[in-house]
Formats: sequence, structure tokens, C-alpha cells
Amino acid sequence: MSDAFRSCRGAFLAITVFSFIVNIMILTLPLYMFSMFDKVLTSFSMATLGMLFAMAVFAFGIQALVDIARSWVLIEVGNFLDRRLSARLLHASIANALHRGRERTAGPLQKFTMLRTFLTSQSIFSVMDAPWIPLFLLILFLMNPTVGIVAFVGAIFLFALALVNDRWSKEPLAQASMAINPALKLSNAAARNAEVVEAMGMTPTIVKAWHDGSEEANRYQSIASKRSAVISAISKWGRMVVQISVMTVAVMQMIQPGSTLTAGTMMASVILVGRALMPLEAMIGSYRNLLEAWASYKDLSGTLADMGERPRLSVLPPRPSGHISVEGVSYVVKNFDRPILSNVSFEIQPGEIIGVIGPSGAGKTTLAHLMVGLEKPTSGAVRLDGTDVYAWPSEDLGRYLGFLPQQVELFNTSVRDNICRFDPNADSDKIIRAAQLAGLHEIIQRLPREYDTNVGDAGSLMSGGQRQRIALARALYGHPLLVVLDEPNSNLDSEGEEALKNMLHAMKEQGTSVFLVAHRINVLQHVDKVLVLREGVVHKFAARDEVIAPVPTRPKIAVAEPSPGIPNRASS
Repeated sequence: MSDAFRSCRGAFLAITVFSFIVNIMILTLPLYMFSMFDKVLTSFSMATLGMLFAMAVFAFGIQALVDIARSWVLIEVGNFLDRRLSARLLHASIANALHRGRERTAGPLQKFTMLRTFLTSQSIFSVMDAPWIPLFLLILFLMNPTVGIVAFVGAIFLFALALVNDRWSKEPLAQASMAINPALKLSNAAARNAEVVEAMGMTPTIVKAWHDGSEEANRYQSIASKRSAVISAISKWGRMVVQISVMTVAVMQMIQPGSTLTAGTMMASVILVGRALMPLEAMIGSYRNLLEAWASYKDLSGTLADMGERPRLSVLPPRPSGHISVEGVSYVVKNFDRPILSNVSFEIQPGEIIGVIGPSGAGKTTLAHLMVGLEKPTSGAVRLDGTDVYAWPSEDLGRYLGFLPQQVELFNTSVRDNICRFDPNADSDKIIRAAQLAGLHEIIQRLPREYDTNVGDAGSLMSGGQRQRIALARALYGHPLLVVLDEPNSNLDSEGEEALKNMLHAMKEQGTSVFLVAHRINVLQHVDKVLVLREGVVHKFAARDEVIAPVPTRPKIAVAEPSPGIPNRASS
């Protein structure tokens, strides 16, 4: 994060120069008032008045143009940071989702949007103008030492108010954020599970739980807002008192015999002290925005620092043949009492279909994730034609892999885009071929806009079986060499089961390997070998008929032995 901002040093230097010019041009009005009272009103010269007016208008025009330039440079800084960081932050969002179970958020991107909004808002100008406060105080002191001292005391007073505002508001704002986050997550979860909530009469209890969290957040927010309102009002009062004090001190000196202080100096001092204190007052008013922007910057810096660099191949290998080797793979989760996977080894030949069974918590889903490079093994490696899949850049490896996760979600776009993985150069024939393999083509033809039909948020406009088949077609798109399916028949009816069987036969014929995690034993009749996992260890890996008995007519659970629970991302 700091490197990206350092790359903008030239822009920030220009902004500093522009800020200097803007603040120098602000002296136009005090100088104009000084000249009006001390020159024009004593000489009654219309020519002098006209010249002063023209010069003031010209100076204000320069100030406006430089202010526009300063704003435009800040906008371009925001655009540059977006181009430099947004892709990495999206990667960080995806990585966070992978390593936080089912908590799916785009937090880093949201925080970056907040930071970028602050950089292009009016709040940033108070921060940029604050360093020039000493310049105005020095000018006031040179104009009249007593007036300068009064202005300096006023600046110290407002700065102290800003510190009090920080100490007074930070804690309740943090408490409000901590209280509202669970309530917002609960409301989002309730919306996603609307059918369950309504059918089982959970609405009143969820509303109460949300209301309790919201009330607590509102209480802390009210405390912070009331305190900020008090500080803001005091700061405005303080600025006006300082301006009146400057005028009072100036008049007291003017009425003294032999005083050299003029009315023009008095008016210029009043205007200048107001301008000197304005950035401090504005910073107090925009304190919350400043605090949120700074917190976002620190969070993003930590996110990018923690993200690190995933090992990547310097030279991409040629198109692989499809030979998969799992070599002594172990996977350990921090603070967990045993390995999720321990010394797992096996091989898959091109065109082989491997079924994976085992009790809940045996590590089947974790192994599926390792097969497609989603996780890095604690030890060992998964290799495709000898190349470590974790080190293989996903944008290249993805062409050879298909993956159907246990919990299917679609993108809020068309069926076509979901199947072709957002490929802008997608071949319609390949899309239709993938849909046909998933037994989906005829179903799509009956949709209102066929392949251009929008599936809704997370596929909400599709049935569970349709979502499963669209996700399956996405995994099959582009003739992958390895397809990893985690419970592909969990939402399929008998017609879908038949389509799955036909798909497995087609995969075998075209030489595509399939790694199929199953709970229901009936799907295993179509596999070549079966891998049995128990407590993360390979219990057996052999031909299908050596592992399972002849398939009964009614599906039953493949393995039902109890196993200790493990974290969500390690379960099947």
C-alpha cells in the first residue's frame, strides 16, 4: 500500500504546490479589505478602486483554476491507485473468502472504495490546508504581535478540541461498529435463507436479534454523534470568539493615543484569522471521515502485507496430458489437534474416474481443494504432469481444470456467462457442448431467453437442480483434463442423476480424469477406482469392485462411521 502511494510522489508534490498557491491567493481578500479602508476611502480614487477590483477578480480566478487542478490531480491519483491496487485487492478478497470458511465478503474492495472516496472529497482539502496555518499566524504576528498572539491562542484551542474529539468519539464509534456488524450479517443471512426463516416462523426471533444489535449500535452511535455535535458547536463558537477578540484587541489599540493600527489592518486581521482557523474547524467537522479513511488505509496495508506472494512458475509448462500425482500430502490447520490430511498419496491416469468416500470430517473436501490448487499443502504436493498445481498460475491452470464445489453459487448474470466462466471470446459451440454434457441444453432452451436468461443473485432464479447443472456445465466448459466434483448429485433428481452418469461416460471417452467426492454410493458404479479416507488417512485405494459391494437398487450413504468434527473448510 505504501509503495503505491510512494509512486504518486510527483502528484503529491504538485498537490502541495497547488495548495500553496491556493492559500497564497486566499490573502487576496484581506489585502483587498486593507487597501479599501486605508487607500481608497482616504484618497477617494475611483481608478485605485477599479484597479484593486480587477486585481482581486484575477487573483480569485487563479485560485479557482488552481483549486480545480488540485481536485483533478487527486481524482487521477484515485484512478491510478485503483489501477494499481484493485486487482490485488480483489485477489485478497477471494483469498480471504477461501480461508474464512463460508464468510464471503469483498471487504478490502469496500475499504479501498471508502479511501478513494475520501481522497476525492472535500474533506481532504482541510487536511491539505492545515499545514499552511502557521503561515497565516506568522503574517498576523507581523501585522500586529498582539493580534498574532490572540490568533495563536485560538489555534491552540481548536487543536485541543480536535484531540478531545478524537479521544471522546473513537471508543463509541468502535463499539458501534462492533455492535452493528453481527446485526448486518444476521440480516444478510436471513435474506439468503428467506424460505427457511418464513416457513419455520423464525422472523420474530431474527427481527428481535437484529433489533437488539441495532439498538446497541444506535446507542453508541448516538453517544459519538452527540459528542461530536458538542465539539463542533464549541469549535464554531471558539472561532467566532477569536475573530471578535481580534477585532476587540485591534479597536482597543486603535483608540489609544498615537496608535498606528488602521481600520484596514483590523479588517484584514479579522478575515485572516478566520481563514487561519477554518481548516482546523473543518477537520473537526469531517473527523469521522478522516478516521474511517485512516482506518481503511491501515487495514488495507495489513491485508496486502499478509497476502504475500504466492509462488508462481516463471515459465508456463506445455499443455499437460492429464496425469495427476498426489505425493505425500498432509494438511494441518493452526490450533487444530490433528492433521486434516496425513501423508495422502495416489495417482490418477488420464481418463480415470476416481470416487472418494469417507465419513463426514474425513478431509474429502479439503483434498478436493488441494487437487485444484486452492490450498497449499503443509507438506507434499499435488502435481499435474509433474508440475505443482499450487505454483501453477490459476489463470493458466484453470484452462485444464473443472471444479464443482460442495456449495454451489452462481454469478448474477446470464446462463451463458456462468457456463463460459466470463470468457469474452467464448465459443458458442463449446458452451452448448458443456451444457449438453451436463444434461442442461434442453432445460436452457425452455428458459425465457435461453442462454441469455439471467440466473439472479447467486442463482436465486434457478431451482436447486438447475443451479447444480449450470455449475456442472461450467466445470466441463473447454474440455478440461481434470474435473473435480464435490458431491455433484446432492441436488439432482433422477433425471439429473442419469445426466451425471452420461457425463461421466463422456468424460472417460474423451480422456478427462474425474475426481468425484460422493456420499451416496449409487454414483460409484460409474467410477474406476475408489479412495477411502478416514480421519485424513488413506484407508484404501483400489478398484471399485474391491472396495464396494454390488450397488443396491436404493441409494444409501457410502460410509456412516462417526468421526470427530473439524472446521468447515476441512469438512466434506
